[in-house]
Amino acid sequence: MPAAVANRRTHWTPTRGSLTTAAALALLACCATPVRDAVPRPTAEVSQERYAAVAAQLERAILHELDAKGLPALSIALVDGGQVVWAAGFGTADPRAGVPASADTVYRVGSVSKLFTDIAMMQLVEQGVLDLDAPVARYLTGFSPTNPFEGEITLRRLTSHRAGLVREPPVGNYFEDSEPTLAETVASLSSTTLACAPGTRTKYSNAGIAVVGAVLEEYYRRPYADLMHARVLRPMGMDEAGFEPTSGIEHWLAKARMWGYDGREYDAPTFQLGMAPAGSLYASVRDLAQFLKVVFADGVGPRGRLLAGQTLERMMTPTPGPDGAPTRFGIGFAIDELDGHRRCGHGGAIYGFSTALTFLPDERLGAVVASSMDVSNSVTSRLGEYALRAMLAAREGSAPPDMPLSKPLPAGRAARLAGRYQAEDGATAELVRHADDLTLEWHGQIAAVRELQGGLVVDDRHTFGTRLVESQDGSLEIAGTRYRRVPSERPAPCPERWRDLLGEYGWDHNVLFVRERAGRLEALIEWFWFDALTELAPDEFALPTDRGLYPLERLTFRRDAEGNVTHAVLGEVAFARRETGAAGETFKIEPLLSTAELHARSRAASAPRERGSFRAPDLVDLARSVPGIRLDVRYATTDNFMSTVFYPAARAFLQRPAAAALARVQTELAGHGYGLVIFDAYRPWHVTKMFWDATPQALKHFVADPNQGSRHNRGCAVDLSLVDLATGEPATMPSGYDEFSERAYPNYPGGTSRERWQRGLLRAAMERNGFQVYDWEWWHYDFDGWREYPILDVAFEEIDGR
Repeated sequence: MPAAVANRRTHWTPTRGSLTTAAALALLACCATPVRDAVPRPTAEVSQERYAAVAAQLERAILHELDAKGLPALSIALVDGGQVVWAAGFGTADPRAGVPASADTVYRVGSVSKLFTDIAMMQLVEQGVLDLDAPVARYLTGFSPTNPFEGEITLRRLTSHRAGLVREPPVGNYFEDSEPTLAETVASLSSTTLACAPGTRTKYSNAGIAVVGAVLEEYYRRPYADLMHARVLRPMGMDEAGFEPTSGIEHWLAKARMWGYDGREYDAPTFQLGMAPAGSLYASVRDLAQFLKVVFADGVGPRGRLLAGQTLERMMTPTPGPDGAPTRFGIGFAIDELDGHRRCGHGGAIYGFSTALTFLPDERLGAVVASSMDVSNSVTSRLGEYALRAMLAAREGSAPPDMPLSKPLPAGRAARLAGRYQAEDGATAELVRHADDLTLEWHGQIAAVRELQGGLVVDDRHTFGTRLVESQDGSLEIAGTRYRRVPSERPAPCPERWRDLLGEYGWDHNVLFVRERAGRLEALIEWFWFDALTELAPDEFALPTDRGLYPLERLTFRRDAEGNVTHAVLGEVAFARRETGAAGETFKIEPLLSTAELHARSRAASAPRERGSFRAPDLVDLARSVPGIRLDVRYATTDNFMSTVFYPAARAFLQRPAAAALARVQTELAGHGYGLVIFDAYRPWHVTKMFWDATPQALKHFVADPNQGSRHNRGCAVDLSLVDLATGEPATMPSGYDEFSERAYPNYPGGTSRERWQRGLLRAAMERNGFQVYDWEWWHYDFDGWREYPILDVAFEEIDGR
């Protein structure tokens, strides 16, 4: 049974919590913080039967998405008028403790926070205290960013993202973990210059909503979190939500996860943003459902009116552009259409959390979906959109439509499709095979390709919907454009003037990657968005003007007195260069034990005993069995991560079928002008034991657990790379051999086009011949038949190898 099924907690009747009363009492017995009320509170306005089929369809879809996308927790609430008609949680809010998610699990809801800030602002507009179209400097002392354009920064333009401000403030931005105050954050904007003229275009800005929050702080003369609780949250009935983490919020807060293209995952950071008004609300889906109930009640909350109905309608009216055409934002609310119905709402994404709040104001139907996996907004928004369609059908007395759900590709399809494709305008698409999986690198993102209703669709945590259609001539139609298969040729070298700009910048929790691709520099921003850079001058590049997170802004590089690059400045945010070492240098660790102690431990230990029948070992010497292969056996020298000699001679062995497969790889690569160089192959078990005992805990995923044995011990794993046959030089890769860093990951997105291409060439050839790459090391490949062989601890001297 999938974990998502085993851990789900859902119920039909509207309740305060989605734990049963018995479960809530049991949890209360072991928790110091009181459990939220879980007593059912049925209401009669809307019959349960109307939405029973909707709930059933959504549960099916949610369980599929949790399993397919690896989401820890997801919660959902549906609202019809003044009633929460279904609320549920799925998965685990705290996977380590096994705490199930519920409708009362708290999430950081990111930019959904902006709606609450805007409502507090509109209260003062209603009172005549604030004028939406007055210069905001009238209300905020010292606010003076440089404006080289005509037009003023106003509250209306700030809340509709048309003020021309940079996306992130220099202080208190999305990346900064020092938790500055809102006042410090907004004050830093006075050192910035507007990216475009106020009122001329939509340019999303977190900084802009921070300014709105600062106006509120200055007027009320009290901290932002306090005034928001008093003026908005409590009057709405959202007593347990907040803009800062109280003990109660922390108790119910889901444990969120981060991830990246290269396969890394880690716990999401929990620091507070300096721009709290733009993204720091903590709330459950039931809390946000209460927000929708207030909107559907024309601004009346359980403790009285917050806003007039016409004021809310004003907020949900698109702001006109210079030509009078409606833009995609009103005052705070994002506005579009769903099947001919006006739709409003906002998404939210903040470290480890993804939220969708979406509703049909004229029909008074809404949905809230929140997840504890970073940038899984494709999932939350798609579920929210489906929920609205299903609720409309239920209103009309019809059965809800099916939500199309993708599935993995059938065996062999990924291998058939993998390759490079090009459109008539020169645009390229790369389909990369990973065993039976396939990813598409196209238009600045990398996304999984899956099967949907017999066809192909891009579908993963952060992207859904791009269709791929196969043609009999081998071409592909991608989003309506024809792409024809072209040879995957070796890229040109990276221009030398950019070499020292490549690398990683910023914080552990949010790395900015600068890489070269197809003769251009690219920035990989917030883990998932590639932006092609246009060189303006040495060390100065323009970001795209019409796409990405930072349109119209620049990426510049700072150097020290010696000319070394020290920072990359994205917009107004400075990312310090990260020390990663030079690719190709031998990575070293500080062993936990001395060499003598390691030898003593390994001699005293024995390889694990296994049950079952195994093939008789038949190790062959690769130097004899694979013509032209080269050896660079690092463990026969001190040029390895432990600076210790482990092997008596520079020899490499594999089980005979694996060696034969490797010979086929060598032959195949020769057609591309490359050969193989072997770093390691069969490894006696006692050496694996020494590696494990010497390696610090944080790096142990780079070495095998001797209690399980390794595929190297079975003679079915090989560490290798490429050699350029024309020059005799080793091929450069994104990392050196045995480098214990993220650069070693097979899907690491950094480096140069040639480095990634050579890594991909090796991988494709190895996978075609029965090898699979190890998750964390581009150089390590396991032969498919490794399970057939026993763990060995045979010394090199005892192996004939013929």
